Amino acid sequence: MDSVEFLKKVSLFKSLDEEQIKECAGIAKKVFYGEKEKIISEGDVSTSIYIIQSGLVHISKEIGNTEKLLAALRNGDFFGEICMFDSGIRSATAVAIARSELLEIKKEAFDDLINRKPQIGAKLLYAMMREMARRLRGSDEMVKNWIMWVKAVQEASKS
Repeated sequence: MDSVEFLKKVSLFKSLDEEQIKECAGIAKKVFYGEKEKIISEGDVSTSIYIIQSGLVHISKEIGNTEKLLAALRNGDFFGEICMFDSGIRSATAVAIARSELLEIKKEAFDDLINRKPQIGAKLLYAMMREMARRLRGSDEMVKNWIMWVKAVQEASKS
């Protein structure tokens, strides 16, 4: 499947018309990762967003000496979008669990696109913010569950 047809099916691009999707496909580069190959590392400088065209990617975060799985992403999912808002460091690690084909959009190319076509930028940034809000709610729930677990362990150890 070509990049335009694929992007039409991705939630991030649903609000765009065909010409706008073609503009986005024009700045996307296909990249391939083998099984267990690291795509991005927590702490690295952020430079790109990735959209999974095929394969499976695990997103994880190091907590203490343990790697905590945050998400298992599949076709049509995306990650790395925070870099489109700032140039900070990666907050998590992404590893291809199976051979994966991704579309990569570099921040510089994205910034150029939204400067030339602000309507596209507004739609994409809004879609990214909605997804980040959904993920933040999920993280809040994980933190709440973790705190409840710690309290339960503390209470049990007092007995």
